[in-house]
Amino acid sequence: MKKLSILALIAAMACVLAPASRGETESWLNEIDGGLILHFPAVSDFDLYELGFGLDLQYRNWSLDPVGLAFSLGVAGWNVDNEANDLGAEHTDFDGSVTTVPIGASVLFYLYGTQDFSIILEAGLRYMITDADVDLNRVITTDEGEEKVPATMEIDDGLVGLLAVEADFSMNEQFLLFGGLGYQDDIERGEITTEAGPLKDNKFTSFFFRFGAKYVF
Repeated sequence: MKKLSILALIAAMACVLAPASRGETESWLNEIDGGLILHFPAVSDFDLYELGFGLDLQYRNWSLDPVGLAFSLGVAGWNVDNEANDLGAEHTDFDGSVTTVPIGASVLFYLYGTQDFSIILEAGLRYMITDADVDLNRVITTDEGEEKVPATMEIDDGLVGLLAVEADFSMNEQFLLFGGLGYQDDIERGEITTEAGPLKDNKFTSFFFRFGAKYVF
């Protein structure tokens, strides 16, 4: 029920964007932007992930200028750390990656701008649809000593909040390049489970860099 409520909230925010954009195209109130994202999860005390890399697509509307609204959809892969130990010493030899599909909405704040340059602040929510493809070994104790048993991992979906700042550079009237940095933290953590049962909750906390291009219309 909680997940359905989150998705309903995101859908409702997305619906706000559509009517706000009708009849305003000649005022350049709409943007489509696509970017690459590089996540650095080492800022967290959770050591399962080494690095995350993904793509992000946003639709933005500035009908409430200097406040904007955005709807976001992306995909990212999070490489696991082979030597991770935060899930307990009995779990070792991690191998694989975790794929996420973040979908959500943001509020934008136009902080500063000139004809060719602007700075934008973003605060948003992302529902993290999560698919784990991770193998590991579980160390068990038998009469003959310690033995490694192969296992796999499942991770439930989660919810993160983010805060980011972005700089835009105009190439011409309708095309811009942008770059920015931000921080995301977990609001609702997904549970990690193996064949032996549940482990601790997952974390997607990270600093991130994002850069790409925009089309304004």
